[in-house]
Amino acid sequence: MQSLGKTIHIPSDRTFVGHSRDLPPIASIKSGDTLELQLPNACDGQLTVESTAKDVANLDRNLANPTLGPIVVEGAKAGDALQVDILEIVLDDWAFTVQKSGGGLLTDLFPEPWIHIWRYEDNKGIFVDGISVPLEPSLVS
Repeated sequence: MQSLGKTIHIPSDRTFVGHSRDLPPIASIKSGDTLELQLPNACDGQLTVESTAKDVANLDRNLANPTLGPIVVEGAKAGDALQVDILEIVLDDWAFTVQKSGGGLLTDLFPEPWIHIWRYEDNKGIFVDGISVPLEPSLVS
């Protein structure tokens, strides 16, 4: 779907953690506008491609799962149905999997902090040489 209006870019530094309807809007859009959202990773940048298990141990969980918003849709009223078209999802070239003491499903089996950095190549997540997972970007985690 082609944009009929203007394009608004919202950088990843406009995040908040938690949810509150009392937060001021970070943008206002009209029907037909396009939003470009630069989303931070799930740890809000606390981990990088060079991170180690020590960095995982020091993660601040209060910064986890940052969100962008709220965004006002001009003319929309409570109860209105809004159509949102996802035009494109662009991935970084890396991601991470972590295990932190006190969090996760298997902490009894893996009590020490752990991190694995995934490389993304040719629409695949490379775990280690010879082991990869096909990537199908989605908005769920």
